[in-house]
Amino acid sequence: RSYCGKAQFILPRSFRLWALDSFALVIEHRAWARICSSFQLMCQHGAAARANAEPPLRPGEQDLSNWMSVLPSELPLAEVTMPGTHNTASYAITDGHYSAVVSASRCQSRPLHTQLKLGVRFLDLRVRNDGRLCHGRVSCDLTLRGALDICAAFLRANPSEVVLARIKDERGGRAAQEVDDLVREIAESADYPLYLQMRLPMLREVRGRIVILCDWSGGQLGLRWAGESMRLQDEYWQSSGSKKWHVVRHHLGKAAPQPDLLHVHFTSATSLPRKVPIAIARSVNPKLAHYLRSGPCLRFFGVVAMDFPSASLCEQLVRLNRPSALAVRNSPLVAYGFVAGRPLR
Repeated sequence: RSYCGKAQFILPRSFRLWALDSFALVIEHRAWARICSSFQLMCQHGAAARANAEPPLRPGEQDLSNWMSVLPSELPLAEVTMPGTHNTASYAITDGHYSAVVSASRCQSRPLHTQLKLGVRFLDLRVRNDGRLCHGRVSCDLTLRGALDICAAFLRANPSEVVLARIKDERGGRAAQEVDDLVREIAESADYPLYLQMRLPMLREVRGRIVILCDWSGGQLGLRWAGESMRLQDEYWQSSGSKKWHVVRHHLGKAAPQPDLLHVHFTSATSLPRKVPIAIARSVNPKLAHYLRSGPCLRFFGVVAMDFPSASLCEQLVRLNRPSALAVRNSPLVAYGFVAGRPLR
């Protein structure tokens, strides 16, 4: 069409309508993409919040948040018997994995806050170089800083307690330097009450603190994992719970208290794909509970790191310690029947 002597081309109406519809579809697609992305982020945050929530204890479970308050301060830390958890953060495995992968990787079902309330004082923290906790290739909705935040808050509320934290570089190789840098950055921030010396302390030196056990290549912060100051049992590849229990019982029977030797016994095991962690735990944990009930009231074992420990199993291990007479008279834990030798409620 000509207009004022100039040629003006007008596209057919059908083409213009098609172009407008296509543009609207593009805008709608982008809007939906933003909505889906926001929804996915909300789901991730929701999963993280659920994983790290602090639910109340179940009926009948004792709150052992300050069980170490009845122990003599002059007691060497290495002579305390304490419950621990293997792959502590695996309760918070991220969404999106096949159920078989989750079953093979999950070793805990209770959040970290709850583990501490139930008396757990040894944590097994597997970390990647980006700071995220994991179990092998499987990520958890918890970071190393997040776990230390939970521990620091717990210790502020319960200054009589001590938490041992094994920090393990789960990838190895070149990632070890990045893990070392991460831990150094955390230590230099002074945000957490860390004990970083390379020796085993007395209990009075570390009340209210997190004792770091260094399990990354080249690390010089904290007590060296599996070093000369440790006696470690971690025979984790077992074809049955009975075979694992035979190993556990043998090593528990040889444990003897020494101020300069930390005993760590793992009751956890696996034999994939047939035996996942919970299958082994269902066999080993009842045997361990019976072993503790049938022996002397006061015995030493050191750290006993477990998969899926029950509240009563943690309590049985706590009761093996000999409290100081003065602390017992002044402690509300007497009301819970904490004193060794009294029957479990």
